[in-house]
Formats: sequence, C-alpha cells, structure tokens
Amino acid sequence: MSEVIPNIVNKFQHIDWKVDYDLVTKNTFAALSIKTDKFEQPVVISSSQLNLLSHELMRAKEIMEKLLVRD
Repeated sequence: MSEVIPNIVNKFQHIDWKVDYDLVTKNTFAALSIKTDKFEQPVVISSSQLNLLSHELMRAKEIMEKLLVRD
C-alpha cells in the first residue's frame, strides 16, 4: 500500500520589487513582494542585507550547478 505524500513546497509565481531611499534615516532599502501559489509575503531589507542575499543566492546557484549530473 503506497502512501500519498502531500506537496509541502510552495510554487513560486511572481516577485515585485523596488529600491527606495528613506529621507529621514538616509538609508537605501529594497521592498519585495514574493508571491507563491499559497501566500504573498512583503519583505523590506536594507541595501547591505540585499547585497548579502544576492551573494548568498549566487553561491547557492554555484553549488547547485556543481551537483547537476551532466551527460
């Protein structure tokens, strides 16, 4: 008897983003809105956090590409 395993991974649908500048704090920030098939999540991060996120995503991509089986 096989058991059906539920799909627990949300399917990415869309991301909206904008970079803005706060005149009061004089900081640059990114406002993201991430949408999946189950939810939409707003995220606000500083420019330094955005740089770190970008670096980490590029590193993750490199690692994943190395793991791909090639013919």
